[in-house]
Amino acid sequence: MKKSILCLSVLAATFTLSTGISAFAGQWKQDSNGWYYVQDNGSLIYGRAFTDPADGSEYFMDPDGYMMTETRVNGFWYGPDGRRQDKTEAEIAAEIAREQRLAARPSPAKEQAAAKQAAQTAKTSKIAVSTTRLAYQAEMKALMDVVFLDTRSKVKNNTAIKGSTTEDNIEVSYRFNVDGRGTAISCSLWKMSNPENSRYKPEALELSYNRDILSDANEVSVFNSAFNRLLTAALGENKSKAIYERCLAEEIGTGGSFEESGVSDTGNSYELTYRNNMATIKITCSEIDPNAAETSEEETAAEEVVPETTSEQPTTSVIVAGQGALSAASEAGDSTTSDTASDNSESVANDEAEATA
Repeated sequence: MKKSILCLSVLAATFTLSTGISAFAGQWKQDSNGWYYVQDNGSLIYGRAFTDPADGSEYFMDPDGYMMTETRVNGFWYGPDGRRQDKTEAEIAAEIAREQRLAARPSPAKEQAAAKQAAQTAKTSKIAVSTTRLAYQAEMKALMDVVFLDTRSKVKNNTAIKGSTTEDNIEVSYRFNVDGRGTAISCSLWKMSNPENSRYKPEALELSYNRDILSDANEVSVFNSAFNRLLTAALGENKSKAIYERCLAEEIGTGGSFEESGVSDTGNSYELTYRNNMATIKITCSEIDPNAAETSEEETAAEEVVPETTSEQPTTSVIVAGQGALSAASEAGDSTTSDTASDNSESVANDEAEATA
């Protein structure tokens, strides 16, 4: 009886050992290009994550089948030995925070709809109150239409004054020129919002008024009014009043000059330059959307503790190929792609304004 039990035990141990060897038949090999893993059927692993059955560690194999080291793929860091390192709690918290903020951002279609609605509202309030570029420019475009048409009706009998408008995917520009004297007033919206574009300008709007070229009291009155209305639309009633009074103060006199910077009633920043009776104001949106979900203190703190990517830990979501010694296109795994930023300019909602002559 004891002999039978002993035989069964030996057979069981032999069976366990043989199955274990079969399960872990794959093995790591190395050549001049790096480490690669040969599975028990003799095939390699290409372009994907791989869990070593021997110790449960995860590795990532490049498109040529070599183990990737000291790189980040899909948010995970693979160390010098190729093993994937678990994300820290801070990294996980930061990723969740970023995802929440991205989810809270409106889609382009919603942004366009919101900008159009803001423009309609601005026609009643006479003031652009938005702090994001797209909505602010939509509001100003609607108000520029109104002021331009109204001003043109008031100078229609003056053949020396001509109004013109230009619009393309870079800018919208309204201006009144006086024959032989120059531009009395101009207002431009710079639509390009991509800082990497060569035609990008940080300011959303630029307003200029040169009262020095106006020849009679009627012209001065008409264009003072147009300048005041555009200034109010761009900066709000309180800030525009102070700037208007300073720019038109008689004590400045010809040759007087000053510069000023600050924020509008709604928080957009501006820069004012005044020289020889010509005022130029540039307005840059704060790009703060009051309707967007605010980042909590916990989210901000989580992001602050995440170490910045250094040359020792490059961040990538693209699989970098090896030297190609073992490349096999027929066995290649899933490929990954990276997003490429475009320089497409944003369109501005254009509503036809109605003005009473």
